[in-house]
Amino acid sequence: MLVANLAHAYALGPAASRRAAAARLSMGTTSNDDSLLPFVALSTGESTAEVHLFGGCVTSYTKGGVEQLAHRLDSRLDGVKPISGGIPFCFPQFGPGVLQQHGFARNLDWEIAATTGGAAPSVELRLTENDYTLGMWPHAFECTYTVTLMPDRLATTFRVTNTGKSGFEFTAALHTYLAVSSVSNVQLLGGFEDSEYLDKLDGLTRRAPAAALRIDGAIDAAYPNPNPNPNSNSNPNLTLALTSTLALTSTLALTRRNRRCVPRGVGRRNAR
Repeated sequence: MLVANLAHAYALGPAASRRAAAARLSMGTTSNDDSLLPFVALSTGESTAEVHLFGGCVTSYTKGGVEQLAHRLDSRLDGVKPISGGIPFCFPQFGPGVLQQHGFARNLDWEIAATTGGAAPSVELRLTENDYTLGMWPHAFECTYTVTLMPDRLATTFRVTNTGKSGFEFTAALHTYLAVSSVSNVQLLGGFEDSEYLDKLDGLTRRAPAAALRIDGAIDAAYPNPNPNPNSNSNPNLTLALTSTLALTSTLALTRRNRRCVPRGVGRRNAR
């Protein structure tokens, strides 16, 4: 049996209030185009999160009333197509390849394996093989995805277990859409200077000119084995820090395309 783990934490400053957090964990549905999609709602202190079972997708994360995740303008919450916003879940393939784009995990309904209340409420979702997945990817597996909401951060842990008798390779990603005031205000700090990356716009391998990465134009690049700490000022009083621990070979993929994304409920039909 082989197990792989992927963990991220989205931490927001300034430090959370020291007062006791009132935690909540509940089930609900979003209504859009006469369809219903169930989700789990988490809240603690001034933070909230929503995790949809369809695609195992975190669709909202707020801190102090400010939404930290974005959605594409054409994102839908009706189950007709994968959710294009929040933190879509890509498995067992990231990007294009022999399977459908970004794999099948974001197209399926996950089940709730466990929930936890208290000051740091969490939900654990579970996905296993079925006739649909075996028809395109002939492997037995178990994915568990735990989302934990703390007063100062949102933590996600993704675990893959090979439950079959033969080995398999896979790629995976938490395809996060971060809400920022402007992409020009974002920089990624991670000692990138002179690190090698693939510029997918022209197919050339280049080296980063500075320790901090800034996005000042069209970009589609892949940085192997990064250790970034992205910062944004989507709210002038908050700093968003992303930390990652990974038991796999990792790649940072940066893409900026001509697709406008907005915080959920802004400039688009709100699915609530």
